[in-house]
Amino acid sequence: MMSADVLSEEIRSQYGKAATIVIVTRKTSKYCARNTNPDEQPRPTTTQRYYISSLKPTHENFRQLVHSIGVRWYFETHHNTLNSFFLQDKQALCDKDNINVTVAKNKILYNVTSYAIQRLSQEDFRRTKFRTESSEKRKPLSFKMTRQALASDIYLAFKIITDYFIEEL
Repeated sequence: MMSADVLSEEIRSQYGKAATIVIVTRKTSKYCARNTNPDEQPRPTTTQRYYISSLKPTHENFRQLVHSIGVRWYFETHHNTLNSFFLQDKQALCDKDNINVTVAKNKILYNVTSYAIQRLSQEDFRRTKFRTESSEKRKPLSFKMTRQALASDIYLAFKIITDYFIEEL
């Protein structure tokens, strides 16, 4: 985090009352998608994102900025799941009733699938292979793996749905 005073006046004027810049650096390791050899070393990657805020660069505001960035990415992740898993952006929504029904259906499906991920991950439900035993133990099932598991076992899907609605009541 640093003061926006380091930026030129021309750049600051584009962002209104910019007071603080937060630079978030993320270091990850990427495996080649076709790599089936677990001994092959991953490629390290670094990405930087810049966030501009009107809050002054103080310790208390830093906590607020970190919280706000986390909330933003929570919603981005949720929206990405709705787009990729439920194809929400590809649905033809023309009238208000259709929009309401589709949003309600997606919300229920998202909640049930999240519940299924939690339950199946806790029960060590695995039909997939991971690179190492340690990654298998700490990584929950993805939405895609959960959908495949529920689609391939109708009894499991029915059990998850009934458990979800019984526990929620």
